[in-house]
Amino acid sequence: MSKSQTITIGWKEIVIEFTGENISHEAWAISIDYYVDKIELLPVLKRKFDEEEKPWKRWPKETFTKWEVIFEMINWYMKWYSTMTEYSKTAYDPIRSEIVDSTIPSQPTFSRHMTWFTTTDENKLKEMNKELIIEYMKYLVEKNGWEKLECIEISDDSTNIPTYWKQEWSEFIAHYWVVWYHPDLITEDDMKLIMAWVLRDWNVYSSQWSHLLIMEVIDLLKVFTKKIIFRWDSAYARPEVLRSLQYDDLEIEYYIKEKTYKSWASRADVTEIFEWKTYQILDLPREYFEVKQKNGNINKQLTSKYFVFYHKVNTWDKEEKIICKLSCIWDEKQLTLWWEMNKNIELLIVKWEKQWAEAFKTYGKRGKQEQLIEEFKNDSFWKNLSGESKISNSCTMMIKIIAHNLMQILRIETLYDTKNKNCRISTMRNLLVRIWWKLVKHARKQTIKLARVFPNQGVFQKVIERIWLFNFTLC
Repeated sequence: MSKSQTITIGWKEIVIEFTGENISHEAWAISIDYYVDKIELLPVLKRKFDEEEKPWKRWPKETFTKWEVIFEMINWYMKWYSTMTEYSKTAYDPIRSEIVDSTIPSQPTFSRHMTWFTTTDENKLKEMNKELIIEYMKYLVEKNGWEKLECIEISDDSTNIPTYWKQEWSEFIAHYWVVWYHPDLITEDDMKLIMAWVLRDWNVYSSQWSHLLIMEVIDLLKVFTKKIIFRWDSAYARPEVLRSLQYDDLEIEYYIKEKTYKSWASRADVTEIFEWKTYQILDLPREYFEVKQKNGNINKQLTSKYFVFYHKVNTWDKEEKIICKLSCIWDEKQLTLWWEMNKNIELLIVKWEKQWAEAFKTYGKRGKQEQLIEEFKNDSFWKNLSGESKISNSCTMMIKIIAHNLMQILRIETLYDTKNKNCRISTMRNLLVRIWWKLVKHARKQTIKLARVFPNQGVFQKVIERIWLFNFTLC
């Protein structure tokens, strides 16, 4: 396109020129750069990855160290660029050329360094995420008057990551018609932080190695909280998982949704309801589901009843408390079908001493983790891993998790009293992105002039002011 063009819209003649200087549309990047500088992310990466043995020395023209590339990858995911190429093009933006004293690697440089990741780098990145969580928990405890947090709610679940063909540890699954990995993640439900994770082979069971992650999270959080609540689905009702929850110096509650076993449900005795006859939960009479009104009419309604019993599987170390929830409308035509499909019986393995109905409500919060995993896949570009080796994919995944946790901490500390306090990362970015601004340079300072008609000026100002007040660093 030429330097100047003239077009006509209606009766107006418009001249288009590419002569504007120091103009950008990414004011969001200013807040991210300010944030990572405030928490001293770059010095932490330099301290961890500045080793004597540098694999990049094999390339004579290589100008970027490993810690610089990792720093830019974290920025890349935090600023929500979809590809390396797209992020590399921001090197010509005034933010980089005039304000930030660093350059952005090219796409081949990113790809080359990703192939150099080792098991040592993987362990260092996991340790860095752990230190990030520890430092933020210390910050929360300090804000709480040096008192331990009352409760932290944790959910654990496995998911899938589609991959490309012929990648290490991935395999084609004919049932889903995809090639994938099968990671396990432990998340904190209120703060949306990813506490621990492991990248696993495609053909492992959902709860394999999860007990190691559970013990890691408990050791991490027991210093900062009085109680931890865990939630799982039926795949995690395994002896090693139950065994990992036995702590004497910390209050732990857990809720494990179990498959509907009729042999288990038949243990729930309801003789206290019908004094003249003994019933089991699977052969309750019609009167149990019908409510007689004052006018004599019989009303059929959905009722939920709760029964408690104890049961021990051969592989378990001890008996576990199980709550049985029965929900049914008496219908002679459909009741038999419902019994066979087990749709009106729910079993929940619990460590809980309060009302049984509340236990199912507490377990229902596990849906937050499903939303968080979906948010992580969409907003942190976690839908696929393109590295050839498992180590490369694991390190890339860990970098995305660190970027995700940093963004969640930014959301918590800057949007806590706004209507967007629980928003997704993509929503948070859309509040502040595409803000056109111009950089005006003076002798002793630089001024950024933003659009006067920007509708989210108040939110942007709050974010900048609260980053300045945020007394949290990684060092």
